[in-house]
Amino acid sequence: AGIPASLLGLMDLIVASEVSADLHGVPATVGYSKRDGEPELSLADSVEHCSTITDVRRVRSEGHFPQGSLRADIEDALFAPLAVLSTHVTILDRFFLAHTLDPKSDDRDHLEWLVRSLDASMRPSSSLRLLCELPESVSRSVTEQKKLEKNGLQSEAGRKRGEVSQMCRDIQAKLRARIEPLLGAKLTTVEVVLARWPWRQEDRPHNRHARFNCSIAIGCHEGFDHLDATEIRGIDGFTWQAVTAARVLDDLARREQKVIKAWPRREYKIEARQSARRTTVPSPAPDTNSGYEFARKARPTSSTDPHA
Repeated sequence: AGIPASLLGLMDLIVASEVSADLHGVPATVGYSKRDGEPELSLADSVEHCSTITDVRRVRSEGHFPQGSLRADIEDALFAPLAVLSTHVTILDRFFLAHTLDPKSDDRDHLEWLVRSLDASMRPSSSLRLLCELPESVSRSVTEQKKLEKNGLQSEAGRKRGEVSQMCRDIQAKLRARIEPLLGAKLTTVEVVLARWPWRQEDRPHNRHARFNCSIAIGCHEGFDHLDATEIRGIDGFTWQAVTAARVLDDLARREQKVIKAWPRREYKIEARQSARRTTVPSPAPDTNSGYEFARKARPTSSTDPHA
């Protein structure tokens, strides 16, 4: 029997019985084969050498996509496998929204790409939280307002308060215009926390990360805003590392709290329009008579993750 259509898009590799592998033309001398548009087939004793495993092992051992790498390959190798196991992801990246809030050009779409990617892969009713820097103009105005209030200059403080309120409304409008149209399939909520970045070295996060609530995180050096085109344009490429140790994941969560509790900060919540929310139809159970085995095992969630 063939591979159930409902499973074709969910698998990269199938470990097949000798009878099933023979029926599908897997060379006995090699033990694995792949056809376009289908998962790779492999005998159990050939899994270590099949292209799916060797490609993943190569990417993970190198931890680097050089300049010119396709963004789609990074999505397939890093983001999609974790997204399908998750209902929440937190991204800490100081400059990720700088272009959205103060665009210098129109050809950077890393925010749209990320939201679309997660919306396509995550489980239904999932959420994303972005921890980024509050624009300096807002931070400065809030500080000036507080100084005026402290000095008893209430009239001037009131005018400054009005300026801050308008700035925050402008930010909300920009975020909503960019994010809301992209939500609705599976990713239904985006929380944005914009804060003045902690200035003390012992409190200031530098490295960027995306922490999924399947207890795996992706750390990166260059920043997720480098994923701003279909190909990696920067000479540094995109360098990353997987984080799975519970102690390190807890440390990432503590770094996030430094931003979440910073002052001044502004918090925004963008939700999918009700009309955009689509009902997800569960896939039928695998055909146990097809001669294939398929299993996906999620890692346990971290006890420190508030979105677990």
